[in-house]
Amino acid sequence: MKGPKKLKDHYLGPFVIVSLHGANEVQVELSGELAETQPTFPVSLIKPYQPADIKLFPLRNPAPLTIAPVGQNEDKKIKKGD
Repeated sequence: MKGPKKLKDHYLGPFVIVSLHGANEVQVELSGELAETQPTFPVSLIKPYQPADIKLFPLRNPAPLTIAPVGQNEDKKIKKGD
């Protein structure tokens, strides 16, 4: 993650979505050097994973992708005045 900004990846991932917090926040599972980072991100920063096309990029070895089903958390609704 160190080095000139123009050489860094624009997006990292794929990451497993652990939970949804309302309609605007997503909590992801981070590991490695990203484990110290806050795991909650706005939905606007999340993009769907699209594997590389083998025909366009024949030398790339696609990483195995395992996706576990995710249930939506029921957040408590806060009433005005509570």
